[in-house]
Amino acid sequence: MEPFRSVLAENGVDFTDLILEGPPGDKICDIARIESCEMIIMGSRGRSDLKGLLLGSVAHRVLQQSPCPVLVVR
Repeated sequence: MEPFRSVLAENGVDFTDLILEGPPGDKICDIARIESCEMIIMGSRGRSDLKGLLLGSVAHRVLQQSPCPVLVVR
């Protein structure tokens, strides 16, 4: 996380670190609700094969459960 913290701090971006336990998709949606987020922007590894479908996808879960719009970037 340190390289990302440094880049944000050097560019004057305000941020808060959160370390949570649990399924990532659920936690992302929980925080979006708590913080009343207007949008979630997240990356995707682009798995579209059967293995990706069976294992599930954090982006897919967030898209299904998010309380706000989600932009998924490949």
